[in-house]
Amino acid sequence: MDWVVRGPFGNLMVSFDTEQILLPDGRARMSSEQGLSSRPSPMPKLRFGSKASGDTARALLETLFEGLGRRERRQAIETYVVGLLLCPERRTVERIAQYLAGNGEAGNAMRQRMQRALALADWDESIVYARLARHVLTGAGPGVYVIGDCAVRKRGEHSPAVARQYSGTRLENCQMATTLQLVVGAKAACVGAQLFMPKKWAADSARRDECQVPATVTFRERWQLGLELLERAASWKLGVGTVVAGSDYGRCPQFRAGVAALGFDYVVLIPANAPLSLAPLNVTTNHSSERLCSAAAVTSAETLALGLPALERRCSVAREVEGSFRWARVRAHDRLAGSAELAAQWLLSETSGNGTTARFWLSSFPQATPLYHLLGLIDANDFAKAGQHVMRSELGLDDFSGRSWRGFHHHLACVAAAQVCRGFASDRSGHAHSANAAVQSTEQVIAAHANEHEALA
Repeated sequence: MDWVVRGPFGNLMVSFDTEQILLPDGRARMSSEQGLSSRPSPMPKLRFGSKASGDTARALLETLFEGLGRRERRQAIETYVVGLLLCPERRTVERIAQYLAGNGEAGNAMRQRMQRALALADWDESIVYARLARHVLTGAGPGVYVIGDCAVRKRGEHSPAVARQYSGTRLENCQMATTLQLVVGAKAACVGAQLFMPKKWAADSARRDECQVPATVTFRERWQLGLELLERAASWKLGVGTVVAGSDYGRCPQFRAGVAALGFDYVVLIPANAPLSLAPLNVTTNHSSERLCSAAAVTSAETLALGLPALERRCSVAREVEGSFRWARVRAHDRLAGSAELAAQWLLSETSGNGTTARFWLSSFPQATPLYHLLGLIDANDFAKAGQHVMRSELGLDDFSGRSWRGFHHHLACVAAAQVCRGFASDRSGHAHSANAAVQSTEQVIAAHANEHEALA
């Protein structure tokens, strides 16, 4: 018997190696006569509809978790990923075991194995992330790293690092994780995550012991966590040379300097009140429509952008809305240090069609960089948010109910694996994208701006 997971890039087929019985509601359950309570449950096979490709999602999972402990542990982790793909509604360990193996001894045994593999077993999730990144980039175009935040809302106060803090939209009780996503074309894969430890948690030894927080984990700002994730990604040597980041990171001069020191070019969001000044342009620039200007007084990004010419009706794959954008070469200033960054950078300002929403981007790309190339990179931030929405709404990102530091990070790695199985693996099978879910790649996004760029010349 097969189950089908319908994803945006193809249907994921799931079948079992052993005989099954059907529950009254039509679900498949392992028969208790098979003695599953005394031995590891069989791993569900995963494959995509195209048999000609010979590439199965099960083979991908085996590759991702290869060498991470005994076979029983790896099977339990892989089964958990399958459960994240299959289980409807809330995807906790208990519900996954019940859905896959029923309420009897088989389900209880499966639950215990998955709980041990997630919360107790000592395996390095960074190995899984590195393998995910390599898989995503295999045979694909250049990728972009996107640094951002992920809020996991909680009701209680016993989950690791949970506190009342800003979640990106409002103050609420949640866990905050800094994430690293790899965007290829119009799809995103999470390839790194680190839970943010608030100061009160870092100083509370009783709560740390309860959640088994390692002694090496101390309070660090989120931008510092982002740099650590990028440093790890740089060690993979995958040829990714661009970083896109949100305003919580882009506003910090230390973060921008750290990204540049790692050898990345960046495109980062900055707040509207970020202090900037116009930078003089080289007369040999190929952007002939840009004004030559001398260094000016320091002003906010919003005020500076209002005095720049606008190109109307910019549409992209990520945001099919009309609007305008403005651009200039600027220097960023550090309010605390009272100094300016020496290198000139790009300021890009986006305004929605009704003029109510504006975003400001700062980029370290050189002056000769085509503007439409930068506009294509900006879309990566929106693709990353869309990928995180899929992880949250369809793959159980918020559903982990454990209370251990290690278990939370293992859960995030398993959700990332499920995301890749659901999205990227289908591309390897040769499965055609459905018409209503077809998306354009970053290269197509850049090409879409080419005509607009000619208007700038």
